Amino acid sequence: MRLAHVLVISSLLFPSCSDDCFDCGGRSSNDPPRVWLAAGPPEGSTVDNPVHFYWGGWDSDGAVTGFEYLFAQNDTGAFEPADSVGIPWSPVHANDSTFVLTPDSLNTSHAFTFLLRAVDNEGLRSNQVYRSFRVR
Repeated sequence: MRLAHVLVISSLLFPSCSDDCFDCGGRSSNDPPRVWLAAGPPEGSTVDNPVHFYWGGWDSDGAVTGFEYLFAQNDTGAFEPADSVGIPWSPVHANDSTFVLTPDSLNTSHAFTFLLRAVDNEGLRSNQVYRSFRVR
């Protein structure tokens, strides 16, 4: 192979950076982390107390430093975004937790939604994931 061909091929495989580029990736903002529920009650199921959840998170441009969760009580056993408005998020640094859920006097259906999000090293939060279920 001629040297000219090698230079053309290498310039296609390894594009150069401009002088004002630090990491050559072109990224100038923080990407949000990702979160997932690994195990817990199946969506729409009825379970006994205590309830155990497992989860994980990943951040492509940093590190997940923790998670935040909340429990919303609802009437239908299905997630409704309005059910979680005004409920404070609780921080947790583990990848699992066990919860004992007690419905209040207004929640006669004993239905809950568990919501979870990840927090990265720059304080950015992921989209939330959720699981709705009933407790006997």
